[in-house]
Amino acid sequence: THINREKFGLSTWSIIGIGAHGLEGWWSYMEVAWPAFLQSSSEMWFWEVISPPAGLKGTNELAAQVALVSCVYGTFIPYSALANAGATLVGNSIGEGSATKASNIVVLILTMSGCVSVCVM
Repeated sequence: THINREKFGLSTWSIIGIGAHGLEGWWSYMEVAWPAFLQSSSEMWFWEVISPPAGLKGTNELAAQVALVSCVYGTFIPYSALANAGATLVGNSIGEGSATKASNIVVLILTMSGCVSVCVM
């Protein structure tokens, strides 16, 4: 259904819940976000860039490359998920002013990463 927002005196931004105060500190965040984005993206793009040359060499080479990509992603995704979850939890703990909680989370994430390493390898 379509809701006429002007009828209720609402702007698009007020419906979404984003105000000008939500954009404060945006550039300091982006100074960290862009390099992290480029690092993650270049890892993924590398495998996409080498697919056409592997396909030109032959079907067996392309199949081997696809299998390799599946193995790489299969081992990379658990660590990436743990890193993202750990970074979020540690950031929230530091924001709360609880250094002990943040330290315990780091130990937990490192332990879990070690367990995943044993399972994957």
